[in-house]
Amino acid sequence: MPSMENLLKIFSVLEFFSYRSQAATVAFSHLLCYSAREKFSRCGWFASGMRKGGLGMDFLLALQSIRTPFLNVLTLAGTWLGSEAVFLVLAVLCLWCLDKRCGYYMAATGLLGITVGQFLKIACRIPRPWIRDPNLHPVEGAVADAGGYSFPSGHSQTSTAALLAPAVYRRRTALIVLASVLCLFTAFTRMYLGVHTPADVAAGLAIGVAALLLLLPIFRRAEEKPQGIAWVFAGLCVLSLLYVLYMELHPFPSDVDADNFQSAWKNSYLCLFSSLAFLLSYVLDLRNIHYPTSAVWWAQILKAGIGIAGVLALRVFLKAPLLALFGGHPVADGLRYFLMVFFGGTVWPLTFRWFSRLGRRAGESSGT
Repeated sequence: MPSMENLLKIFSVLEFFSYRSQAATVAFSHLLCYSAREKFSRCGWFASGMRKGGLGMDFLLALQSIRTPFLNVLTLAGTWLGSEAVFLVLAVLCLWCLDKRCGYYMAATGLLGITVGQFLKIACRIPRPWIRDPNLHPVEGAVADAGGYSFPSGHSQTSTAALLAPAVYRRRTALIVLASVLCLFTAFTRMYLGVHTPADVAAGLAIGVAALLLLLPIFRRAEEKPQGIAWVFAGLCVLSLLYVLYMELHPFPSDVDADNFQSAWKNSYLCLFSSLAFLLSYVLDLRNIHYPTSAVWWAQILKAGIGIAGVLALRVFLKAPLLALFGGHPVADGLRYFLMVFFGGTVWPLTFRWFSRLGRRAGESSGT
């Protein structure tokens, strides 16, 4: 198990990157952004499709021509499989009631994919399909959930962490097939609704699967080397810190859309503070808490229901006061997510030993 000295070393690394490497970070972010944009601009067919609306837009227009009220409702419901809410609920259910390592695996793959995907959104700055082609009209109700630039698709990426990651971790072939179908369906809904192109969803799926495969061996060895998971979250802290520094220090051009910039700026802090909270929660549980996940079925429902309500309450009710406290700076959103994750990963699990004894007490009482 990692000692508190190791934890201090992890935070020392973060401090080093925060205060000693700003110049290097700016140079790195400039290089990465420049390389991505140059690559796209030099590939005439790709640039035409991604920026002028050629590649994939005909497919979206074809989908638009076959829309029906029933399919609109179906895809609006299906696209929620890649939403933050579904990911949050499935991850905490796994953490609290099924398999902690699997839950941390879902969280880590999700955070890695989100950090990379959100950085690419602001680095590439590809407009949404309806902006590139005025003949395309997104389905009503889909635009509100389509924040940030278009490339890559965040919903497609998140669906892999929410659905495919637990199936792969548990090595259940039937679940892997079902999860893969649902991920592809989620990607399709983003195109049908008119909020993403085929290139967007393909990139989102690729990022999600790459994150899943990259981290899987580390979590597979967690039984023998549990400290490996701590280092995964420490690495995510460093990666998201680079994202934050990029947003704070990079000289963005004047044509950057204000709303899309705000979305990327906010997400950089969400990734950083969520990674920090997961790192702290994992180390505290590994060293001190050791909360159980087992309980009788009705205690599991009670435990999950109250806990999820608590997480969602923090998400909703802390938003306004924290934004007011920090003058609208996105560090307020980051701190809000830190408190949500820390509550879900450390505070609420302190009650789990009590929940695990509920069924036993009921059985003992009925036997006397």
